[in-house]
Amino acid sequence: MIKTQSEPQPEGERKIILLLEDHEPYRQLVIMALKFHLKGEVDIVEAAGIQEANSVLQRLRLNLVVADVMLMDGTISELLKDAQFDNGLKVILFSNHSQETMRAMCHSKQVIDCISKEEGLVALALKIRHALK
Repeated sequence: MIKTQSEPQPEGERKIILLLEDHEPYRQLVIMALKFHLKGEVDIVEAAGIQEANSVLQRLRLNLVVADVMLMDGTISELLKDAQFDNGLKVILFSNHSQETMRAMCHSKQVIDCISKEEGLVALALKIRHALK
């Protein structure tokens, strides 16, 4: 199920990010933390896998994707190969996987940053804020 967590914003300032994470409890924790740390600067759309993410990409014009590397129905590299990303959509990888795995993914032109989940949600919020400037 795709859900949107949003805060009211002036129409011209709305930024939309997709949080792509397959572990529901952790995804909800990340959303709560980002809403707190980003103080309503973004709308957050969530997806649990590649199929849901593709559906979101077809429906919405996103500003940023924050994605785990390995998902239950595939990998972020499969999604990055999709033509939807030719429009300059940026990606931040947020994963517990090895730095080698994330570095390999960071070679994609869409991936602008990689962050380990161990670095924390405040660090993720800062990277998101920087990416959306």
